[in-house]
Amino acid sequence: MNDSMSKVYAYVRNRDLHMHVFNNPLEIQTKGRKFEVLERIQEHDPSRVEVRGSKGSIYYVTNKDGKYKCTCVGYKYHGTCKHIEQVKNGQV
Repeated sequence: MNDSMSKVYAYVRNRDLHMHVFNNPLEIQTKGRKFEVLERIQEHDPSRVEVRGSKGSIYYVTNKDGKYKCTCVGYKYHGTCKHIEQVKNGQV
């Protein structure tokens, strides 16, 4: 969300690891809704790479001390995914 809490850029539903990112921010009414800040994405974080999935979703691959992680569902269940392989092979 932006600082004025009037627009949303992305969301994660029910602690799902898949982050849904909107192409254009959506205006939202916050009255009667509960929000939890999960993390603040740093735009210039060299350890985080944005990868667009085959169906247009945005995923984030991080590399900390040689350990790769991804925000996609495949990584959640298998511990690896094609997005990590794309980053490792320099295809992003």
